[in-house]
Amino acid sequence: MHEGRLDGCVGIPELQRVPRDEWSRHTVAEVAEKCSPNNTIGPDEDAMNALNRMSRNRTSRLLVVEGSRLTGIVSLRDLMQFLKLKLQLEGMDGPTGSGARPGRRDGDAYQHISDDAA
Repeated sequence: MHEGRLDGCVGIPELQRVPRDEWSRHTVAEVAEKCSPNNTIGPDEDAMNALNRMSRNRTSRLLVVEGSRLTGIVSLRDLMQFLKLKLQLEGMDGPTGSGARPGRRDGDAYQHISDDAA
């Protein structure tokens, strides 16, 4: 961040461009990937847009920004876990549309998951 503005981020690809014996001679600002539509996404974008952007730009993470303010980081792993959970919860309804509510077993008790958590 520079003067309250998000400038970029440093990941493994950026570090690999600098020989290890030179790391102490460079600043984060020098090696950081600048913020662009390729490595950022808005907080209201959906998961599929994030996956498409990651795939198109061959990256495994996106900075979540609102204006020039960092509000989070979403990783490919986060998205894959989210989609797995979403598919599992949707699959609990079954192909017959039984209407069973998604939930989980906790010992012998069956607990419903609130609609907000899904």
